[in-house]
Amino acid sequence: MIRRVGIVGQGRFLALGTPAELERDSTPDARGTVVPPGHPPQLPAGITPWKRSDDFWSLLIDHDDAPELLAKLDFSTITDIRLYSATLEDLYIHYVS
Repeated sequence: MIRRVGIVGQGRFLALGTPAELERDSTPDARGTVVPPGHPPQLPAGITPWKRSDDFWSLLIDHDDAPELLAKLDFSTITDIRLYSATLEDLYIHYVS
């Protein structure tokens, strides 16, 4: 169990806190995967997925946009969808980039 995380860049602390605090303060995008067999998913304007295999697409969305995205998806053409919160790796990249 990780209670506190310190992110160091060029010998200085860039962020220090619990994982939840760092995620809240950085507001990184959520990750998502969509699995419509054989073709790209129909998504709202401004969300462009990238193909990971013939039937597996990934996308990045703002946390606040997730409800709108889910409301607009045609679930009759999608076999699976997963949304993920930021990982510690995502937080690290956010703070050192």
